[in-house]
Amino acid sequence: MNNFEDPNNFLSYEKEFTGIRAFDHGIDTCTWDMGIDFLLNPESNEKDQSLSFNKIDFFVDHMLNKSLFVCADDKFWCNQKTVEKIKTNYVQLPGQPMDDMVTKILLKKFTSITQPHIFLLGINLHCSNSKIRFHYTDVSTLKFPTMDDWIPGPMRFHEKPWWDRDDTDTFDLVPIDQKELDNPPRNSVTFKALHDIFNEKNKKQGQVIDIKGFQPKIIK
Repeated sequence: MNNFEDPNNFLSYEKEFTGIRAFDHGIDTCTWDMGIDFLLNPESNEKDQSLSFNKIDFFVDHMLNKSLFVCADDKFWCNQKTVEKIKTNYVQLPGQPMDDMVTKILLKKFTSITQPHIFLLGINLHCSNSKIRFHYTDVSTLKFPTMDDWIPGPMRFHEKPWWDRDDTDTFDLVPIDQKELDNPPRNSVTFKALHDIFNEKNKKQGQVIDIKGFQPKIIK
């Protein structure tokens, strides 16, 4: 926090996305209204700042919107046969997909994909089915499972849970054998296109390029 500008002068980002929440008693559809307050690291250049901001926007559009939010312990929704039939993306949670859990895990994930170029001051989330808006401000106080708790044993593809990784993953798979462990699956949606745009040597200042309907924003 010491490297960041005055926390009283910050930027805000607002976004809506929809999703389906699966519970033991059934499912419901929710439209979430999300707000994020953040600071730019003055020691980072404009390209890295803009890239980090756009990773949040990209993640919401391509990984959260129209996804299925489900507890990892759910024996029906996380059953392999069910997963194979569901065509939408899964957001796998270490608890029931209540608003507070979704808010906390997004603060964790957004922190992971934006550090060190952006400092998140807080996130707030409101579901269209609720009268309550949840706010969380300090990611260091959030208690989430370690990887040993999340996926016990040596058979795992990653060293950190998906919410602690700088990638587009929203769930973790468990390899069934050594052969599968040696050939990890690849996510078809990644941040590579964003990296390519912001690393393009001849890109003009402030240029906006379309990626399948997604338009990066340049922070100035």
